[in-house]
Amino acid sequence: AIYAENSAQAMQLLIRQFAERSVLSIALSEDVATEDALTTEGTQTLSADQLRLKSLSDQKVLVAQREKSERSRQKVVKAQSALQKANAARVAPT
Repeated sequence: AIYAENSAQAMQLLIRQFAERSVLSIALSEDVATEDALTTEGTQTLSADQLRLKSLSDQKVLVAQREKSERSRQKVVKAQSALQKANAARVAPT
């Protein structure tokens, strides 16, 4: 169990503990879920539609971060492969 003041903090704690790609979503206890649904950024009350939009926006940010990470990972793999080929060509007798 992770105990945090809000869902955003819980998500950050889980990402730090288990790595970003391992955490897709979180389940909140009833009292925290109610508190998160009613307020964000202080005392602003959000409607159900606004909450849905906020959730989609948050998901969009997470997907963009995952895409960026995957592109970086693929670049590293490609660079490592090129480096291995260059080293093999340099070591191979001619």
